Order: sequence, then structure tokens, then C-alpha cells
Amino acid sequence: MIILPLPPSINRIYKIRYGGRGIYKDKKAKDWEEEAGWELKRQWKKPPYKSQVYLGIVYFMKVDSDIGNRDKILEDRLQGFLYINDKQIWHKNVKKEIDKKNPRVEIEVHPLF
Repeated sequence: MIILPLPPSINRIYKIRYGGRGIYKDKKAKDWEEEAGWELKRQWKKPPYKSQVYLGIVYFMKVDSDIGNRDKILEDRLQGFLYINDKQIWHKNVKKEIDKKNPRVEIEVHPLF
């Protein structure tokens, strides 16, 4: 099992530049990606799976909120560590719990073949 800090919501990740210059990730999203990357290097010692995978995700939230808004940044960050590309996720189970004192995400991954 991998334990990472709770990823930011997609609603807070992207900012729009004024003047039509596009969309960019905000500092909190980039900081989370960096911290999660270091934790993945520390906790995951296997090479990434090359086959289809099952991904189990449990979000431990401070308050009840939408968990679907956190999946994309998490799945993208797991690329290169748990699997090569998030298109390898063929089965996924996502649930949430409330833990006001220790928000986090716990992840399991298993090859399907």
C-alpha cells in the first residue's frame, strides 16, 4: 500500500491566464505533485507494471467532499511509478472515509494479468 498526501481537487488545480494565454497548474498542485513524487520514490521499490492493473483508492478527507475531482491528478502522478500510463487502469475501486486529523490517500495496485 502507498500512502500519499491528499491530492488537491481539480476545481483548485488549474488557473486561467488573463488575456487568453491558456491554462496552467497552480502552485499548490505543483507542490503536491512534487511531494507525492518523493513519497512514491520512497515507498514504491518495484518497477512500474506493464500490464493492465487494478487500482484501489481510499481518500481520507477532513470533510465530506467530491472524490471524483481528485482522481485525475492522482492517476497522472502514479504514472512511471506504479504503472507506465494511466490507460493501463482497467478496474478501479474508489471510496472515501472521514479523518479530520490525518487527511491522505491510500493506494493499492495489482496487475490483472
